[in-house]
Amino acid sequence: RQMCIRDSTNTTKMQGQPQNQVMPIQGQQNGYQQVQQLPQQGAPMMMMQPVTYQQGVDYRTGYEKLMQYQGLYVKQKMDLLEVLSGCETKNRYLVFGTMTGGKQGNQMFKAKEESTCCQRNFCPTANRAYSISITHESFSEQSNRGEEFVRLTKECQCVCWCFNRPKITINLTEKGQNAYLGYIKFPWKWCDYQIDIYNKSDVLKYKVVGNCCQLGFICSKFPCEPCQKVHFDLVDAASGAIVGSLDKKSAGCLKAMLSDADNFSLAFPATANPEDRALMLSAILFLDYSFFEEKNQEP
Repeated sequence: RQMCIRDSTNTTKMQGQPQNQVMPIQGQQNGYQQVQQLPQQGAPMMMMQPVTYQQGVDYRTGYEKLMQYQGLYVKQKMDLLEVLSGCETKNRYLVFGTMTGGKQGNQMFKAKEESTCCQRNFCPTANRAYSISITHESFSEQSNRGEEFVRLTKECQCVCWCFNRPKITINLTEKGQNAYLGYIKFPWKWCDYQIDIYNKSDVLKYKVVGNCCQLGFICSKFPCEPCQKVHFDLVDAASGAIVGSLDKKSAGCLKAMLSDADNFSLAFPATANPEDRALMLSAILFLDYSFFEEKNQEP
């Protein structure tokens, strides 16, 4: 009986003591580690410690980033010099991941054109040579930001109607590699707008097809929103089934009036592997050059 009395007395004393322990709650949010400190018992709410974040580490490969999302949102940056001068400047793009329902995630990459001034301003897009460097982007200080992931290369070529159609090759250049991933071709079509995606075995894998009767093709010079939207179907070349979608979206009436900068949204097929997704990202950029550039005078 004495032991029971002592135990109950000690328990009562412990319950009366203030709790001074700091209880960390760890989680992940946008590549950062979250640590939350709880207030002492009996302290007023205004003394509650704020939530603090510590810089995280983000060395994910490009394939790992692409596989974490259900789609892509590509935003072309408007160049003020191009707006004021009327001369074509190097295109730049920001690439974001998207979740189910089109919710925009974090920025994963940025893409920048490399070309000469003469070719940009005096040659049709189908003929001129250019390359596009897709590099890593991250909000974490310790990351592979700035390192190249994929490079697109288009050679200068003479295109005439159905002969020698434009194509661009894609190489994986991450971590010093130079691995061939495939190429994308702009075939000759009488009506519909189409680009074809070939894998590293040079086998046709996907087709991106847009109906020519859309307002976005017929009156694309008008800045109103209906005239700035174009829908493409992503078609599996083997089965002919529609497995995804790609949409050109309006950047806004004012921006559309001043610039040819465009925004694109892509939904990945459920079965797409990392190489397929890298090719689809490249296809978005090539599609913009092929169909929506101001200097794109089809020969």
